[in-house]
Amino acid sequence: MTENYREQPTGPFKAGDKVQLSGPKGRLYTITLVEDGAFGTHRGDIRHNDVIGKPEGSVIANQFGVEYLALRPLLTDFVMSMPRGAAIIYPKDSAQIIVEADIFPVQGLLKQGWVREHFPCTSSERLDQAEGSTASNVVKNSQKSLGQT
Repeated sequence: MTENYREQPTGPFKAGDKVQLSGPKGRLYTITLVEDGAFGTHRGDIRHNDVIGKPEGSVIANQFGVEYLALRPLLTDFVMSMPRGAAIIYPKDSAQIIVEADIFPVQGLLKQGWVREHFPCTSSERLDQAEGSTASNVVKNSQKSLGQT
């Protein structure tokens, strides 16, 4: 079980390590260190060789004196810096998103007909909370037609 475990790198930065640079305005840049490499910003370049060999938490200055804090990225930082593309959201997944976000038609975020069509399990109690709304009228009319009033 431990043979698959990969320890978090410690000690000074070395080539191949991921580094998160925090700029003067708090902007974060995640880079992978390469020997003789450079990371360019509109405020100057940061040479990778200036970071390699320094301990975590070092302040690195570029050629113009702009300082960046060099840290190892956390998992959340790594995930947020990953490139993201379009993804298909299947009905089952969208239902889970709506449940987890506690979204319901009364909030006016979704069309009631769309919710009824795609999520027939939506509770009518929540729809009844919207007095005078289309959803409320639909519930009342369906109850009348079924003789449940």
